[in-house]
Amino acid sequence: IQKATPGECLVQANEALCSYNIPGMFVSVLCVLIDTAKGTICYSDGGHLPMVMNRAGHEAPSQIADSGGPVLGVVDDAAYPEATVDISSGDSLLLYSDGVSEAFNEDRVQYGMERLMDCFAKSAGHSVEDMAMGVFDDLNDHAGLSEQSDDITVLCLKIK
Repeated sequence: IQKATPGECLVQANEALCSYNIPGMFVSVLCVLIDTAKGTICYSDGGHLPMVMNRAGHEAPSQIADSGGPVLGVVDDAAYPEATVDISSGDSLLLYSDGVSEAFNEDRVQYGMERLMDCFAKSAGHSVEDMAMGVFDDLNDHAGLSEQSDDITVLCLKIK
């Protein structure tokens, strides 16, 4: 899928998945193209949770609105709109799977977006490794001894 935009990538991936026609099979995905020369992120999502951005010099991170595409593997001719957001040096991004925000503790309380965003805010100014480990450590503190019920994936990026 060379030289394709994020939306075009998702259209092609969706067509491939739909061709298998496996009942109940779907994929949520976020495709991101970072252009540091232009200072932009172009992205398209297929039913995935929104990215979180912590802008340099700001105290509170914010969710970046999704672009409105459906999960992959369900609708043959689905469209995957794209959206663009400006980035600056020092901005941080958090991409994560729903297994993070929906992780349960022993009392069946979810970790939640508010706690995830608070944790990410506290890591502002740290390395990407420390940001990711901060999320994992806080998530483990929350979950305690409860069994993991979903995949847990975290990707932190910092714009130079």
